[in-house]
Amino acid sequence: MNAQTWLRTSAIALGALLLTACKGTEGTYKLDKTETKKAMEVEFEKLPEGQKGMAKLVLGMIDSLDMSIELKAGGDLEMKTTSPNLGGGDAPKTDVTTGKWSKDGDTILIVGSDGKKVNCTLAGSKLTCIGDGKSSTKLVLNRG
Repeated sequence: MNAQTWLRTSAIALGALLLTACKGTEGTYKLDKTETKKAMEVEFEKLPEGQKGMAKLVLGMIDSLDMSIELKAGGDLEMKTTSPNLGGGDAPKTDVTTGKWSKDGDTILIVGSDGKKVNCTLAGSKLTCIGDGKSSTKLVLNRG
């Protein structure tokens, strides 16, 4: 899997994690690049040496990634991810994903239209998400 595919897959999974369905939870959450990079650095240190080069590449790409998740009333969500076009084009690529979200206490479950689930924790205006797949990468988003 190339870095761009991995980054987009992680972003979609993270976007799914950001959905929440409760009063006061609705709104738009934007990727906190600094906090996300800090969380990723901790996880990447646990990788075997042979995988750390790819991890550093992904960390470098975070600064050029824009992501937002809108948790809508009624449990619908929309996630937008804009990433650089690594295929050689000039224009960045924007993906829009929809799904559902629900809330139980401070836990938000996001389910993408593809069925992938992301578990998030809401603390104030900060949403921290971890996918249910092979990756334990955390995404940190702030309501803006």
